[in-house]
Amino acid sequence: MSDVDFGAVPDYINAVVALGVGYAVWRLGTVQARIAQDDRVKEGRIILSYIYPELAILKMHLKAQADWLKTNIASFVHDQSWRQSVLARLKTYQANSVKASVSRLHVLPEDQANQFGTLLGNLTKLHGMADVFGNEEHARSPEEWAATGLYLAAELEQYAKETDAILDLIRSLNLRVDAAPRTPSSGEFG
Repeated sequence: MSDVDFGAVPDYINAVVALGVGYAVWRLGTVQARIAQDDRVKEGRIILSYIYPELAILKMHLKAQADWLKTNIASFVHDQSWRQSVLARLKTYQANSVKASVSRLHVLPEDQANQFGTLLGNLTKLHGMADVFGNEEHARSPEEWAATGLYLAAELEQYAKETDAILDLIRSLNLRVDAAPRTPSSGEFG
């Protein structure tokens, strides 16, 4: 009879079991990673759907205010009460849904999240400009007010374009969003 070392068999069984457990853990990890990524994508889509309507309205207001300001620059220069109402209106433009979602924007790709950060920064800048220009009422000549009005119009137009780029991104994801919110009437800016 041959000498068989049965003492090594449990070691082989342990090795096979360890290999099987290692494979199962690896598979479980990859499945969990896929599920986490799917959840992240779903959450990002929900956030974008939530933000879209407010941004669509904001974009229209920014563009309409820019157009109205460019066309009525003489009123901005010569009518102090109208100028103050324009400056006060600039401080009302908000992106509250973006602010409410800021702690979750990390679920979006970095370039998309950065666009929202830029939007919030632009609105903060707009509010600051409105404060500064509103406090300089008697320190500016008509020529300076004309330049200020045209500068504000250009800034508003740029912010509207940047907001529209965000809206295009959201629409490109084929989310269920209202693509045609109400356009503000020209009377809202006069």
